[in-house]
Amino acid sequence: MGIFFLPEPVAFTKVLHNPYLIVIIARANKKLVSSLTAHVLDRYDSEKPSAYVYDLAVLTSFQQKRIGKKLMATLNEYCSTKGFQEVFVQAETNDLQAVNFYRSTPLSNELQATHFTYLFSKINPENGEI
Repeated sequence: MGIFFLPEPVAFTKVLHNPYLIVIIARANKKLVSSLTAHVLDRYDSEKPSAYVYDLAVLTSFQQKRIGKKLMATLNEYCSTKGFQEVFVQAETNDLQAVNFYRSTPLSNELQATHFTYLFSKINPENGEI
C-alpha cells in the first residue's frame, strides 16, 4: 500500500454524505481492520447503475483471513439486491497481490485494459504535498 493521508475534516464529511459512495468496513476488537469504498455510477446506456470499487484495503496483520473476500461478497450482495447492473474493479497488472486476490473471488469476467490518467496537479511522492 502507498502512503495514506487522513483527509481534512470538511472533505471527509462531504465524502461520507455522498449518496453515490458505498463504504463497507470490517472491525476486530473495535478496531478498523479493513475498508472498501465503491462509487455508484449512473449509466446512459442502462437504467441500472454500476458500482466501481475504488479502494479495498486490509491491515497486513489481518490479511489472508478472508476479510477482503467478505467485503467484496457484501458489496456484490448489496448491489445485486439494489438492482445494479455490475460491480467492477481495476487492478494494475504488476500488482500481483491485488490481481490474484480478485481472481480468487467469484468474478464474471476479466478484461485486460490500459489505463490513462490526466493529472491537474503534481504530488510529491516523498511527502505527499502538491
